[in-house]
This record gives sequence, structure tokens and C-alpha cells, in this order.
Amino acid sequence: MKLDKRSYIEKISEVLEFLKLTDAATTSEKLYEYLFILFQQNQVMNLVSVNSMDELIQTHLYDSLIPVQYFPELINKANCLKAMDIGSGGGFPAIPMSIVFQNSQWIMVESIQKKANFLKKAVQALMLSETIIIPFRVEEFIKTCPIPPLHLVTIRAVGKMEVIYPYIQVFRRRHIPIVLWKHPDELDQFNEKQKEPLPYEDHPYPVNNGFKHILLVR
Repeated sequence: MKLDKRSYIEKISEVLEFLKLTDAATTSEKLYEYLFILFQQNQVMNLVSVNSMDELIQTHLYDSLIPVQYFPELINKANCLKAMDIGSGGGFPAIPMSIVFQNSQWIMVESIQKKANFLKKAVQALMLSETIIIPFRVEEFIKTCPIPPLHLVTIRAVGKMEVIYPYIQVFRRRHIPIVLWKHPDELDQFNEKQKEPLPYEDHPYPVNNGFKHILLVR
């Protein structure tokens, strides 16, 4: 059965309620607007791996907002969170976070031009004035631009640890916490080969078929 807009908004509200997030009058509707834009564009641009609006809500939106439950001291910076997301892809987790925490400031680093262009259009359509898109590789950004003061860095969609390790260390040296959506086994196997292994906290969280993991590296 095809669900209408109101039904999707109700499903989004259920996610916010489960995560104990305040659902302001327009929050669920704005999240729906973002997910609908993404779902429509994804049909022709392959921005994220998804087959339905339900999957966007139950997987991508839920994953994006789960840090609020485990790291409230990092997220709730007097509603003025300053954060960077690396490999933003279709916008998770930065755009949902920007919508839920309206005064938060996000820098989204995405080197694939079609994705960066989508992000620019989505941010403009959603009127997220505190969100900036950087259409470069993170290595280039770090080398050429000063890293601004940040409370948090998120890395959800970037692949192997070998790729992200060098710039994780850059942020660690600046005492910026990094949130990774990875299984701890992957990080353990990587750490075994490193002279300077990454210390981390593992926070498993429930999903329909078991558990996923979110890791905090300091």
C-alpha cells in the first residue's frame, strides 16, 4: 500500500519520539521534504543506497540521529553545535542534524561533484543557511584551509580505515571528537597494524535485524 505524505511524516515523528527528540511543529515536515527531494533525485543520480522512502526513514534518518542518544554532551552545545561531516553523499547525517538542531553549523565535505551539487540545491531548498558545502576531497581541504573550531566530526559513508585514518589523526590532535558508523571488529583489525592505534568507545544500537555500531574516537 502506498503511503501518503502525512503517513510518512508520522513515521518520521515516531523516529524522533523514539530518540527522545522534540518534534517542533515543522521539524517532521522539513525532514520529510528533505527525504522526498533525496528520494526523487536518487532515482536518476544514485546518491544513496535505498529502495524506498520507508528505508530512508528507518535506516538513514535513524542512523543519522542516533548520536544524539549516545553523545548528548557533544550534540547539545547550547543548540549551537559546530560540526564537520566527511563524505556527506546524499546528506546523512548532516542535513537531518541541521534540521533538528536549527542553530547548528555544519560543514559538509563531498568530493563527488554530482553529490556536492545535489547537496547545494537541497540546502538551498531547505533554507539551511548555517550549512556549507565543500566540493573537495577532505585531504585537499585540510591542506589548503584552516580547520575552524569544531565540536564534532562525523564520518558515516567513507569506506576503509586506511583511507580515513590520516585525517582522523589530524582532528584528534586538535582534540576534536570523531563519530564513526563502523563495526568495532573493523577498527580492531586495523589497530593491530598501527603504531598509534585509535582509542574508541563502542556504542551498539538496536535496529530491526539486530544491532549496528557507532564509535566515538577521541
